[in-house]
Amino acid sequence: MNRTLGVAAEPTLSDYMTLMKRDVSLAINCVQIGTIQKYNEMTNTVSVKINFLRQLANGEKIEYPILDDCPVFILNGGGASITFPIAAGDQCIILFNDRNIDNWYLDGSIKEPRDNRVHSIADGMVLVGISDVAHAIVAPSNSACLDGGSKKIAIKNDTTDLKTLLLSLIDAIVAMTQTVAGGGGGTTVSPPVNAATFTALKTQFASLLDEGIV
Repeated sequence: MNRTLGVAAEPTLSDYMTLMKRDVSLAINCVQIGTIQKYNEMTNTVSVKINFLRQLANGEKIEYPILDDCPVFILNGGGASITFPIAAGDQCIILFNDRNIDNWYLDGSIKEPRDNRVHSIADGMVLVGISDVAHAIVAPSNSACLDGGSKKIAIKNDTTDLKTLLLSLIDAIVAMTQTVAGGGGGTTVSPPVNAATFTALKTQFASLLDEGIV
């Protein structure tokens, strides 16, 4: 059976612009979702795997390479911080910087980029904490919650920590064992209460905790 094929229409300027826009979009890295492979707590960096396949111009789909030495965002300011025990398997958001971050990463100073690299997967920075539906974290609706899961929770500053203070307070209370003296019917404390111990603990608690009044 013979068929006569029509002449293909010439691409319009709009067609070219659409293809160019698609190519530019595919070449720019902005935001991806990934999974932590390894965490270096000394440098606060991670190795992370992007959770999507990359489609090449010929239609082939391949995995992205592992991204190494990506700085991790830690909520901090004014010398205070909130940290979490980041571990392999944690999901995260990867933000790709507009420019090469290598020079900035050395010491945080203002410098020109090392080269003209832009929107590269080599310049990823990580926010840990995103979850898919299957691993969603249920947030209480009626309270602020700090949940350590199977891990312990530490509250501390440069002076002391809450665990040490509470253990010291308990030891001081245990030392206040009361015994009833025979004969006269009066009550004595053995050993004697040391008020200075509690005054010192009060001062240490005050150095650690704040009222939080705005």
